[in-house]
Amino acid sequence: MVFLSHFTAEANLKKQEPPLTREEVDSVTRAHSTEIQNCYQESLRESRDVFNGLMGEIKTEFVIGLGGKVTSAYISQSGTHSSELEKCILSAVKSWQFPNPKGGGLVSISHSFKFEPGKEPDITKEDNLLQDKEIKSVIESHSSEIENCYQKNFQGNKNLAGKIRVQFIINSAGRVTSASISQSGINNSGLENCVISALKSWQFLKPRVIGSVNISYPFTFPLLKEPKLKKEEGTLTKQEIESVIKAHLSEIKICYEKSLQSNKGLSGKIVTQFVIGSAGRVTSASISQSGINNSGLESCIVSAVKLWEFPKPRGNGSVNVSYPFTFSPPN
Repeated sequence: MVFLSHFTAEANLKKQEPPLTREEVDSVTRAHSTEIQNCYQESLRESRDVFNGLMGEIKTEFVIGLGGKVTSAYISQSGTHSSELEKCILSAVKSWQFPNPKGGGLVSISHSFKFEPGKEPDITKEDNLLQDKEIKSVIESHSSEIENCYQKNFQGNKNLAGKIRVQFIINSAGRVTSASISQSGINNSGLENCVISALKSWQFLKPRVIGSVNISYPFTFPLLKEPKLKKEEGTLTKQEIESVIKAHLSEIKICYEKSLQSNKGLSGKIVTQFVIGSAGRVTSASISQSGINNSGLESCIVSAVKLWEFPKPRGNGSVNVSYPFTFSPPN
């Protein structure tokens, strides 16, 4: 489960003259989303019930005065029952800088933050930076790297088992700029350092809005009597994989032609990363590298790949595939 500490923001402008627009208010709150996420993560770590606590909505009321400064702020409603989270949110909001209200008047804002750590965060709204499934898809495509970290350290500790929670930040280019262990039930520095080193090399999709995304993600390692990595790998020949991809190239072409309509010079290479499950279906897919930086084209390709069906891998395991598509406009 990915805990993004995301919040749902709805700005209701109480009409005073002259007001700020909803877009102006939302733009500032989105730019400071990582501050709210950090407040949530810190409060979550202090909570005894890490996985089910701090669920609910916090509603803030604040006033934007001359110069766009927040002159006052308070909590008008809270369903989380966390005084530390409420104090942190208020402290953050009071430091935000908004556009100067036209005419020099005051603008009163009602703004809600919704936290739901006990289930899949619903972040499929246009004001969110990355969808939960987009993040999980990349993590799952690199699961073999995490398994390798475990196998290396398992050799020296046959009782190695437990959970490690990592905290990392995805920047505006989709790169991991920082990563650390926020919680560990294993206390094995070799395994922890290996997980962090692997994670820092991963490439995620670019957030839809310029900014960074703060992620908290748990890796659970079972107690194994012997390594099982090799038993989980399936096999397909290069020809078997390419045969299916070539049969669906027309779908990729349609994705490209759609994007060409708004960008006539669109060209470059996109590398896809996907996993073929034991039944031959694609269980996860993502963009691991892009020289085009066109989110519409990238999303279209990923959606197409997820529907493809390959032969069942031999060995009843999964197959990790990295495949490039090169695009250039017609002469």
